[in-house]
Amino acid sequence: MSGRCGLNFQGGGALLGILLATALGALVTALALTSLTATNQSVNDAARHLEARQQALWTMGQLARDVAKHRHFGCGAQPWAAQDFAVGHWRLWLPGRWLPHRKLLRDDKQRLAGIELEPLAGGNSLSWPQSLLSSCAATWALTGASAQWLGGANAPLLQLTPALPLQTAEQADGLHAPSLQLWLPLERHYELRDHRLLARDRLGGLPLGAERLLLDNVEQLSIRVQLRSSCGEGAAWKWRAAEALDASAAQRLAAARLELAWRPDSRRARVERLSQDLPLMSASSCGDKT
Repeated sequence: MSGRCGLNFQGGGALLGILLATALGALVTALALTSLTATNQSVNDAARHLEARQQALWTMGQLARDVAKHRHFGCGAQPWAAQDFAVGHWRLWLPGRWLPHRKLLRDDKQRLAGIELEPLAGGNSLSWPQSLLSSCAATWALTGASAQWLGGANAPLLQLTPALPLQTAEQADGLHAPSLQLWLPLERHYELRDHRLLARDRLGGLPLGAERLLLDNVEQLSIRVQLRSSCGEGAAWKWRAAEALDASAAQRLAAARLELAWRPDSRRARVERLSQDLPLMSASSCGDKT
């Protein structure tokens, strides 16, 4: 009896050992899987963060390039306006498409009455509702009421009503004929809507392409400008919100500072910020270029 009980005890102990070993192995496996899952989650989170940051950096670069070109057409430039940078909705005017010309048509008073253009590529003969004449002396925005498109794509002609002044020996004000260029402005809207930064374009006053998403989880988009306080000696430099510009300040711009606040992960409250300073080329009321 004692021998048989001993065998039963040994067999039970072996079975218990096997069960304990199995349980311990399952626990180790579960812990390993949990650790692997956590590691994979961390790797995925890091990849998403990196992708989001790269997209934010690209977006900031796109904004900076466009702001630097805002209202510049060839060697001519227009002053910035406060309404260009409303809070949460920027409207930039960019050099969209240059239309080369063959000949300037003058009236009997030597004013610009029309422009004979080179044939339009692709047979494009649209009547654009917005265009712009730019020269090193002045710029002139044209609308449907002041510019009529004639002649078709092979021999396009832009007729101006009324005729526009040109610089001459006797006429200091007006467009500079040797540097004159005709542009179709690209009107680019950047709009912050429901924490999504969106962009849409219009070329020559007509829609161009669909609205597109640039960056998600955006908290803020802002721009400040640096300007000279006056034209006298010892003038100070100060920063001002772009949406607060007036006509005088718009002539004294020196730099712009763009700021973008965004969340890399929509599930978390952490906000990151990007900032970039840009020198600006603007016509100065002090008689120089800044």
